[in-house]
Amino acid sequence: MKLKQLYQDRCLTHIFTAKDVGSLSQDDIVCLQQLVDKEGLKILSVQGNMTVSGLKDGVNRVIKESQLSNLRRQVIVREEENLHSRVAWCILGSSGSWERLPKTANHRLEHNNLAGGIMDDRAT
Repeated sequence: MKLKQLYQDRCLTHIFTAKDVGSLSQDDIVCLQQLVDKEGLKILSVQGNMTVSGLKDGVNRVIKESQLSNLRRQVIVREEENLHSRVAWCILGSSGSWERLPKTANHRLEHNNLAGGIMDDRAT
């Protein structure tokens, strides 16, 4: 009984809300899943929320990594907005007029980040 209590004292459960999970990219989720597996943690998804439980150190690493992922995403969004106000990459539209690229495509082109390609997300 005492051993069980000692183990439980070293464990932690953290719930990531659907909002937290929704702000993560697919790459972020894969990275977090790998960390969960590496740390031997349990993960449960219910109604968009994600519950991670296990030893405190491992759960805290997952929390920290998710916070860093969200922070990186916020920095990129701000960079995209700032750049978009200063630099305008355009394409010749089907109507013959120049159309400004969306912020993310503009940022990728300006930083020569073309590995994933450039997609016109306005196309249907």
